[in-house]
Amino acid sequence: MSNCKIMGWLEFLPEQVPELQAMRVEVVELMAQAGEVSGKAAAFRDQVGIELLIYQGKIEALSQSAMALDDQAAQLREQAYFAACTAEATAKKIWSPATIEKAKQTAV
Repeated sequence: MSNCKIMGWLEFLPEQVPELQAMRVEVVELMAQAGEVSGKAAAFRDQVGIELLIYQGKIEALSQSAMALDDQAAQLREQAYFAACTAEATAKKIWSPATIEKAKQTAV
């Protein structure tokens, strides 16, 4: 910001007072510092946005991995159920259904 825009009304006073000009310089310096600090704050907000995008990507990747593992677990449960049915069918070729049912009840 140029000095003439900040407190420009000082230029139109009947006389120039050094004390007022010094105060104006202080205001200009403070405004410049405020601009710098605002720039830093904007940079931090930008960094936060970038970090959020990174974490969102990581969260999405982890979620996809979890869903893939859930699918894998479901497939393994299906295979285990089929294997158990096959084992029971094989046992029924050897023993009577009553013997198998008794063994099941004993196991519980």
